[in-house]
Formats: sequence, structure tokens, C-alpha cells
Amino acid sequence: MKRFVGCAILLFLFCFFSTDVSAQGTLDVFCPAPAVFGGPRSEDEVTARIQQKIDYFRNCYGNHIKKNDTLNFKVRVRFVIKPAGNVDSISVIQKGISNIGFISCLKSILAQIRFQPVTHSEGESVVEQSFIFKII
Repeated sequence: MKRFVGCAILLFLFCFFSTDVSAQGTLDVFCPAPAVFGGPRSEDEVTARIQQKIDYFRNCYGNHIKKNDTLNFKVRVRFVIKPAGNVDSISVIQKGISNIGFISCLKSILAQIRFQPVTHSEGESVVEQSFIFKII
């Protein structure tokens, strides 16, 4: 019974904080065209993969951003797409927010993205991608 009550309290707190931010308005996540350096990857390919995860990025916002955090901000990341198609070496190069949980969540979603494999001779691509989170 104690375990049930504990879970119910955690669920209530989770719903409360998620709802609290969304009560401010509708969350818009805008991802301008990425900068892609080297390798065979195109802006269109990177954009398509990022867009497939857009709801996951929204969930990061809803789960980690609290009412006392900055609600509108920009985060810019740099990552490497390896020839095997996996994402590696993810770093934040511009933080518009200091919420470590949110940044961690964003990076973990990026690490899940997979691209089509290419030959090793085609090499790696370095990508810089901005994410703009705004309550409208």
C-alpha cells in the first residue's frame, strides 16, 4: 500500500509540473537548417532525422523545464555522424538554459538517432544544430 501511495504521489507531481508549463501556452520547437561539415551527409537528411524526434524533444521540455526556468530559449549542439550511422561526440555549444536534466535529455535523444551507413572512405560529418523552444 505504501508503495502505491508513493507512486501515486510521484505521478501527481509529474503531471503537475508537465501541465504547469503547458498552461502558459503551446510549445513550439523550431529547428533551423543544420550546418553540416564534411562527409556525405546533407542538410536535408539531418533535418529529416531531427524532425522524426521532435516530439521526444518536446517531452524533454515538458519533463524537465519548471515554471521558474526560462521558458523560451535556444540550445545549439555539435555532434558527429559516424560512417556506421550513429551519432557521437555530442556537445552543447550554446546553452540558453542551465537546466542540466533538460540538456541531458536532449543529448540522450540525439544519441538515439541513426543515419544510413556509408563507407568509411566517405568519412564522418560534423553537424551543428540549433533548437529554439518557445511558448506561443
